[in-house]
Amino acid sequence: MRLYEFIKDKWYYLVMQLGFWALLIGAMVVFDCNGFIIYLTLVGQIAVTLLPLLVEYIKKRSFYKEMEKCKDSLDHKYLICELMPRPSFLEGRIVMAGLSNINKNMMDELNVYKRGLKEYKEYIDMWVHEVKTPVTNVMLITENHKSLVTESIKEEMEKIEGYIEQTLYYSKTTEIEKDYAIASQSLESIVRTSIKANKKALIGNRIRVELEELDAQVMTDSKWLVFVLNQIITNCVKYRNEKAPVITFSASTYAEKVTLKITDNGLGIKESELPKVLNKGFVGTNGRKREATTGMGLYICSKLLKKMHHTIKITSKEGEYTTVAITFPKTSYFFER
Repeated sequence: MRLYEFIKDKWYYLVMQLGFWALLIGAMVVFDCNGFIIYLTLVGQIAVTLLPLLVEYIKKRSFYKEMEKCKDSLDHKYLICELMPRPSFLEGRIVMAGLSNINKNMMDELNVYKRGLKEYKEYIDMWVHEVKTPVTNVMLITENHKSLVTESIKEEMEKIEGYIEQTLYYSKTTEIEKDYAIASQSLESIVRTSIKANKKALIGNRIRVELEELDAQVMTDSKWLVFVLNQIITNCVKYRNEKAPVITFSASTYAEKVTLKITDNGLGIKESELPKVLNKGFVGTNGRKREATTGMGLYICSKLLKKMHHTIKITSKEGEYTTVAITFPKTSYFFER
């Protein structure tokens, strides 16, 4: 609160006081009062008028300054009512009482939505686990009755299985701590596990895989990282180079980090689209041309990696290559937990 703003807000009061001073001094002059008496009266009136305003300004300025400071320091602004001291003037107490009441109503509404969201999430989790059973049964049937038709059915069921897994992982990104197992892991072992899981797609599309300098230990959750690599490999297959497709896995070890790079020689990504590839639901030009896609894979990967305190960076040149770099810090809060 600035002094100018405070005075501007009190203009009506000051105008009335000035009018009263003018009438009083005018009357004293008319009745031929002593000049010194007139001077003392004027000084007294000014003091009686301005001193209460000054005290009020100091109180309010201190309160609103503290409120602004408290607001800026809070991540959750709604906690301001809990942390602010009780104001010493009536208007401040009325404001704080109103804010507290609004905050309580907001929290009640928020809790209703939270309960609804929790119930919905529980239903999705249950649905995912339940639907996996018939999918597995269909896969077994196609395996035991091989034909061109059942092979086609199996391929489509594998796609469904991938989307189901994606849904399950997405539903857990907000509560990853419930399924957390950060430990020192062999990077090469995790990469080979993911390659093996995608063996059929890689062989079927004649994609050569190259492994370079993967002998490194990283602090991660192997299950989550395998899922992330599966999503990246799926994209490499989807947007492959039709002539001589190749995917290269390489690792670089530094003093404070290990970086895994997955590079393909596929279609690449437009420069204008690179900043958006990790956005939720972003499909891009290649996604529209090649195959129907949800635009959720890389988004889920980025959320999982962020939860594990890893970073992901994508670089690409259209028509030449795409590189996904995942960085694992060697010293992080995992060691300090």
